[in-house]
Amino acid sequence: MKLKIITIISLTFISIACASNTFIKKVDSDADGIIEKYIYFKNDKCVKEHYDKDKDGNVDCIVYYDEKGNVVAFEVDTNNDSKMDARDEFFENRTSKSYRDDNKDSKMDRSWITYYDELGNKSYIEYDINYDGIIDSKFSLVDKIRENRINGVWIRDHEKDGKHGIKQNNVWKEIIFEDKKWKIC
Repeated sequence: MKLKIITIISLTFISIACASNTFIKKVDSDADGIIEKYIYFKNDKCVKEHYDKDKDGNVDCIVYYDEKGNVVAFEVDTNNDSKMDARDEFFENRTSKSYRDDNKDSKMDRSWITYYDELGNKSYIEYDINYDGIIDSKFSLVDKIRENRINGVWIRDHEKDGKHGIKQNNVWKEIIFEDKKWKIC
């Protein structure tokens, strides 16, 4: 007795015409009547996609594309409150910038920039750790050196006994992050 296995893939596409040269394609990937993906086109090129991954009727993720079809940014609702609280942007010069809304006030608080080498490996990261939009800390993933902005001056960080500090006049002093800025102890 021979068994036949038949695989049926059901995709439902609905296109909606918008302004000239733009349209939206709605995708119901499992034919359950719930749209999981909205694809936005302009001049026949995909410019962004909206995803409703948990099928609750709210967008969970947005992916943005450039004119060449490369992903240039994405936003994610990480806690299902219908607000995008994470955003990552990608640049041609092998860098990315990440933002997070940590206190859920609909404003991106924390950010960092990641630099990549020619092979795509992370090599350097810069952080805004006190939510003021200014880089406060830099870390090299290659040589493991960290620099911190202390009173407006970049100071190279050293590690001793699991604590971070600096050398001033050949004396090691611990540094701590307190009251939204780095301080020398």
